[in-house]
Amino acid sequence: MMKSASENYYWKKLRYHPVQSALWNYTGRFASIVAGRRSGKTEICRRKLVLQLPIIKPWPNPIYYYILPTYNQAKKAAWYPILDLIPKEWIPRGGINRTELSVTTVFGSKLYISGADKPERMEGTPCDFAMVDESSDQRPGLYQRTIIPMLAERSGKCYRLGVPKRYGIGRLEFRDFFNRGTSGIDGISSFWWKSSDILPKEEIDIARYQMDEQDFLEQFEAQWQDIGSSVYYSFTPQNIRDDVYYDPSREIVVGCDFNVDPMCWTLSHWIDGKLYTFDEVFLRDANTPKTLDYLIGKYHGHIAGWRFFGDATSKSRKTSSSTSDYLIIKNDMRFGSKKVYFPHRNPSPRDRYASVNAGFKNAKGDIRSFISINCKHLINDLNSVSYQEGTTEVENYRGTDIGHTSDGFGYKVFALMPVRLETMIAPQIWSTAG
Repeated sequence: MMKSASENYYWKKLRYHPVQSALWNYTGRFASIVAGRRSGKTEICRRKLVLQLPIIKPWPNPIYYYILPTYNQAKKAAWYPILDLIPKEWIPRGGINRTELSVTTVFGSKLYISGADKPERMEGTPCDFAMVDESSDQRPGLYQRTIIPMLAERSGKCYRLGVPKRYGIGRLEFRDFFNRGTSGIDGISSFWWKSSDILPKEEIDIARYQMDEQDFLEQFEAQWQDIGSSVYYSFTPQNIRDDVYYDPSREIVVGCDFNVDPMCWTLSHWIDGKLYTFDEVFLRDANTPKTLDYLIGKYHGHIAGWRFFGDATSKSRKTSSSTSDYLIIKNDMRFGSKKVYFPHRNPSPRDRYASVNAGFKNAKGDIRSFISINCKHLINDLNSVSYQEGTTEVENYRGTDIGHTSDGFGYKVFALMPVRLETMIAPQIWSTAG
């Protein structure tokens, strides 16, 4: 006897939530779903799509799509979770194609888990139902030029879901689609809820502590946030103090940017989860050995230890001789007890900026990053670095001194108190009764 989907182990019973229940029972063609991270929107949409597979259509080969922005995302984030939701009895021998990420069922239906980075792979195929996930990151025009034509032949359905991001390439188009749904325009219905409706309070509190207010409101409260011009928008006079000073009994934490002219490093103490930046290095026409000489000269005899943070390219980049910046620092024996942390891969600029902003002030209102009033170049950077008007691209400061000091500072901050907006720490919690 063929099992139903609900008998599958991965179909755990979901906790009731009124908006999610309304979404579960929704039968319209078009839906926009905006919700906070880890709050159940993806799980519900996957289940609704899987339950379409055994439904008999007037045509013998119903076709369904679950679409993420890239093939790699589709493979890593959706392929196995969706495959686990489909009862094995629904899949005949040879029904799974791992190359094209597709499942053909005993009912004749076919489900594709697809990336939209090569939309031509989907174009020309009729579609009965498409779920478009991470819609803020989908390329503009995908919906109009690719999805709508796929739906036309069979009057197919489409749900567009995601977090209301400020920085995604498709954020404006997704926001417009959601707004049309709130007014019932074009047959669209919009559904919205926030993570705190679903996740335990302690997980929400962790997010408030780690993130600045704008990122928290966007990622967990599912609120649309306007893009400001300043990259470091949380930096205020509250973060500048005249009592941040060098303490010879504490480890010095160094953030390094390896631009040759100027060479920009910042020096801090990391005390009880807070960062106190007491000094900066700003040297013209310098290289790494010269900068290390400068540090030794100024902080000669410091024995409480050093930690150096830089960017990934510093492991191969050379500002002098034939040795990488990383190895120059690592092999310099004058610093005694020393640790050098240069990652294999840099964080995304957005995650780095988010970490710096959360340190200046998180969503709980805590301030964890303080800068000496004497760090003039760092303060100027934090006040100056901006986005290009109307975009999420940082202004081009090539040929100026702007940006280098804050970059080096940011590598250090991300290492000590990281925020990864795309991979949040909260666990999956099921959220609604089906």
